[in-house]
Amino acid sequence: MITFNNLKHAYQRYEFLCRLGEALGTGGKFWLDLQTKENLDLHLSKHPYQKKYLHWNPPKHFVKSEHPIIKFQQQLGVVIMEQYIKPSNIHFHHWADFFCMGPDTLQRIIDGRRIMDFRFISLLVKAFDKKASYWIELQNKYLVSKYQIECSAKNQIKPLSRKAINYKCTKLGKILVMEHLKPLDLTPNRFGKYLGGSKSMGQSLVKGNVKVGVETAMKLSQALGTTPMYWLDLEMEEGLEKEFSIKNSSR
Repeated sequence: MITFNNLKHAYQRYEFLCRLGEALGTGGKFWLDLQTKENLDLHLSKHPYQKKYLHWNPPKHFVKSEHPIIKFQQQLGVVIMEQYIKPSNIHFHHWADFFCMGPDTLQRIIDGRRIMDFRFISLLVKAFDKKASYWIELQNKYLVSKYQIECSAKNQIKPLSRKAINYKCTKLGKILVMEHLKPLDLTPNRFGKYLGGSKSMGQSLVKGNVKVGVETAMKLSQALGTTPMYWLDLEMEEGLEKEFSIKNSSR
């Protein structure tokens, strides 16, 4: 689990796991859960007395990846504060003493400036009679959604114009526009810049002026939460149909 002492490394770590989920179409939480399980087992090997508080098994199967542009999950600290600490009618400083930390440190957790470690989770289990799975799942969902909202904030989008969907599209281009860009109100020009290219890159993909290779398929899968093979298969299918139509017309 991510600890207080390596907060910077922690954010880099869960960002990497979220990107891995986007690239493979599995969702970032699947990989974050696996990493958390490994860290939990390591923690319990050093602190076996906490086993009765920290029993947790992540879901065995991944959930289909969500696109980065989603609603932000409720902050973990807000849940702890509003649903548990305030209704208890116990002073905040007393809770800080119970969690073996200063009020400032506890406030940083509430504000989302620190991430819960397993020791803190074990104390939450004892204090509020909620299983470790509740707090770990809540934190992992929060970390993934935080990464997703940060991604969307970096790439402000404009409403999709009618001109953008009136191109002479290929089959791949139609699927890209109608099933992926249009629901996100994203223009091909904007999408081309989002992929790290020029405005014309998005138009070229839609019109079929460029072939979708492995590198482009990887970028599309990471941006849209699909798999690279999805786009490579579409490109190959279109190429075969074109080749077949040329041969038939020459007979």
